[in-house]
Amino acid sequence: MDAPSGALTDVAERYRLLVEHSPDTIVVHAAGRLVYVNPAGVRLLGAGSEGEIVGRPISDFLHPDSCGPLQARIDSLDSEGSVSCPTEMVVLRLDGRPVDVEAVGVRTRWAGLSAYQVVIRDLTAQKRAEAALRRAEEHFKTVVSSLNEGVVVISRTGRIESANPAARRLLHIGRPADGSFISAFDVPLFDTDGNPIPRNNHPVRQVLRSGASLGGFIYGVEQTDGTRAWFAGSSRLLNPNDPDSAVVASFTDVTAQRAIRARLEFEANHDSLTALPNRAHMVAGLRDFVASATPGERIAVLFIDLDDFKVINDSLGHSVGDVVLKLTATRLRQALGPGDLVGRLGGDEFVAVLPGNLSGYEVDHLVDRLHEAVSEPIELDGRTLRVDASIGISTVDAADPRTAEDVLRDADLAMYEAKMAGRGRSRYFTVDLRDRMRRRLEAGQALFGATTH
Repeated sequence: MDAPSGALTDVAERYRLLVEHSPDTIVVHAAGRLVYVNPAGVRLLGAGSEGEIVGRPISDFLHPDSCGPLQARIDSLDSEGSVSCPTEMVVLRLDGRPVDVEAVGVRTRWAGLSAYQVVIRDLTAQKRAEAALRRAEEHFKTVVSSLNEGVVVISRTGRIESANPAARRLLHIGRPADGSFISAFDVPLFDTDGNPIPRNNHPVRQVLRSGASLGGFIYGVEQTDGTRAWFAGSSRLLNPNDPDSAVVASFTDVTAQRAIRARLEFEANHDSLTALPNRAHMVAGLRDFVASATPGERIAVLFIDLDDFKVINDSLGHSVGDVVLKLTATRLRQALGPGDLVGRLGGDEFVAVLPGNLSGYEVDHLVDRLHEAVSEPIELDGRTLRVDASIGISTVDAADPRTAEDVLRDADLAMYEAKMAGRGRSRYFTVDLRDRMRRRLEAGQALFGATTH
């Protein structure tokens, strides 16, 4: 008998030490009064000693809202050894301050009476952390919701899992009743040249394949009304350490900026009156044509100058002259093919570049068509105007050593030769023509020098 008695005493002592040094509060109550509280409980309840607590009704230390749930938990422990489920409740310190706790009760015996041992864990730190997390989440949601930048979270299958208000507005998608959105991979995207982006090259797929962030790309999205919106976007893994991570994509609408840039580029390369390409654009275009010409290909360059246009400006005014220039530009565009390039060099001078290895007969036929188109009568303010043009023609092939500027200059020489022959004429450039023009220039200079003496 001595050995078992000693063992029990040893176990009881160990249990007492465990309870006394437990960081959790352990109390025992019987008949509605506290009969035991460990040191951790004394600290939790804000007491100076166990004596300030033991013997008092347990209701003194319970928030009124927790009394009912506590009684229900007590009633559920119908036999000795029964254990309740963990339950959150609010206890009151001696100073009246509430403390959030989690309690687990066990039905037991104390001094021969039916009693309940309760293990209480202080949830103050946990609740504080949870509240801070909720505040951070609400702050994050508020910030994301108020952004003008669209933000979407896209699953690895392409499903849009969430979209902030800006994203729904920019993409013209509403908040679905069932919480699901369309697949991001089903939205056709276009590159900056207007070409469809293959599904395998979708920015989100690139991020999923490589795991690397992707930023600074521009893409177009077809809108429901048929227009195309342009976005600057970036994409990255939502959680790089998670192999199943979704992708977060953000984007801003750059449609207006792109339109402004396109307009500025157009204005820089086009004539403001006729909207035709200007001199710089035409020289650059001719340079590209010459550089890309294949062996055996021949390009024709036409220098077009209106005859006696100064008379129209001087007699009828510049406003009438502007109408004539705009109408001439329209007629030239309509007379030329879709692959031809026509521009205005300035004043009443136009130039056309005709690729496609046209034969001499085809060039002559096209020049005749341009003469006819330009000379069509113009009805303006009760007047009928007739405008003719002088056209100089210079051809160039891949073996030609001349630059684009040289070819344009030679077409200009041929135009002056045509103008000297009369209204509405055309002439081809030849090396002999260049020599004749040089001799004329030298003769004129000599005559001018003689008269000055």
